Amino acid sequence: MADSTTPVYGYVSPEVGASDDTWGSKLNANWLKTDNLLGGSTPVTGIDINSGSIDNVAIGAATPAGGTFTGLVAATVDINGGTVDGAQIGASAASTVVGTTVTATNFVGPIAGAVTGNVTGNTAGVHTGNVTGNVTGNVTAQTGTSAFNHVNISGSLDMDAGTSATITGLSNPVQNSDAATKAYVDTSIANVIDNAPAALDTLNELAAAMGDDASFSTTVTNSIATKLPKAGGTMTGAIAMGTNKITGLGTPSAGTDAATKAYADSVDTQKLDKAGGTMSGVLAMGANKITGVANPTQAQDASTKGYTDTLFGSTAAAATSAAAAATSAGNASTSASTASTAATNAAASFDSFDDRYLGAKASPPSTDNDGNALIVGAIYFNATSNKMQVWGGSSWSDIAPVATTVDNSNWSGTDLSVLNGGTGASSTSAARDNLGLEIGVDIETFNANKYPSPTVTGSNVTAVNASFHIASAGGITITLPANPSAGNYVIVKDGTGAAATSTFTVARNGSKIASSGTNLTFDKNFAEIVMTYVNSTIGWSV
Repeated sequence: MADSTTPVYGYVSPEVGASDDTWGSKLNANWLKTDNLLGGSTPVTGIDINSGSIDNVAIGAATPAGGTFTGLVAATVDINGGTVDGAQIGASAASTVVGTTVTATNFVGPIAGAVTGNVTGNTAGVHTGNVTGNVTGNVTAQTGTSAFNHVNISGSLDMDAGTSATITGLSNPVQNSDAATKAYVDTSIANVIDNAPAALDTLNELAAAMGDDASFSTTVTNSIATKLPKAGGTMTGAIAMGTNKITGLGTPSAGTDAATKAYADSVDTQKLDKAGGTMSGVLAMGANKITGVANPTQAQDASTKGYTDTLFGSTAAAATSAAAAATSAGNASTSASTASTAATNAAASFDSFDDRYLGAKASPPSTDNDGNALIVGAIYFNATSNKMQVWGGSSWSDIAPVATTVDNSNWSGTDLSVLNGGTGASSTSAARDNLGLEIGVDIETFNANKYPSPTVTGSNVTAVNASFHIASAGGITITLPANPSAGNYVIVKDGTGAAATSTFTVARNGSKIASSGTNLTFDKNFAEIVMTYVNSTIGWSV
């Protein structure tokens, strides 16, 4: 049979037949529980005392009796009268409750007077008087408004964003920590905006206008530092004006000053145009040369070396001619009058002839050799097309020959008189007589090597002695003969009319040109030069 246990305090009843030791240990445990009940360490449950007294207080008497207890613990206490710690209970008028701690599930009814200490839990109703200490929880006014003389909030004040509740009645702020009214804020913002346009009346719009640059002031300052002050300064780069002008310039004084149009025009009038003009003073060349000169046509024209050499021959020939001239001095004296007249006629005839036959040209000319207007019937040889052309008054036309040679057998016209630019004769000897010219005296014996036929050259070529090259293209090289001898010559002419902008080169081929070890760059339009070899020191004379 097993042990049994009492239902309230759990006393153990040993089973029948248990040993003495078992009974002893379980009885000791039961006595310990009894001692705890009587000593007060274990609460007593369910004692029904209907009479007698506790601490001399009658139990179950008809009328309440006073009693003094050191400690009283009960699940339910029904006190209908008397006092607790001197406070009246169940009286018809409110009495003061005095105690160290008052604990209750609910307080119902008005609480008048000061509440000192901590209040934990919800309170409902009207609170009149000061609340001193911490208030934890919600303060809710069901209706109306709440008035506070002074609220000191050491934490945050969170307004319910889901309601229309506001803080009203604020005065204009004075201290930096004062709350501001809507009117104060609106006025302050309006003062900041100051009637700014709608596109620039927000901070975001202003930031966008400044390129969202947090260092806008530095950026602008750095940008301004790269600009030229209106007061003046030094540029570090070029100014590309395009089609614009720089106006208001003063007259330049330093070599690096910008010049005005008026100043440039005044200086330009003191210079000789490349197209030509009249010098007002002496041109001192020093040891320099004038190159690219055309053959003279007027008495005051400068003469080229080639023209002079062709006209007068070499020094030796001149000496021979001088001796012959002395011999024929008497004859010359006799025919002086005739020669003078013939010379005048010859000069006039030559000028007339020069106006009609213009010589070899690379392209059709627009004026005659004197720069005058073309006359009808003027002819020239086109060195590019190798054709003779005649001027009809408005354009050039090719001359179609009807015979390979023209002589007395197929010439149907009359002899052209000397006065009209002809010779007045049908034979060479009669022509010389009519012109008063004598071979070896007035005219030079014909030398085919001295008057070479021109060759049109459009590519690189090496010249030989006594050759005539007309350049028909720029950028080519005409190379002079190697190992030349004194008296060798080469004639070079620009046939493009554009040598000034599209030059060609005359290569010296080991010899000097005008005492210089540099090739000659041909840059004169339609110019013709005769290059004669002198010696190793001078080389080719120009």
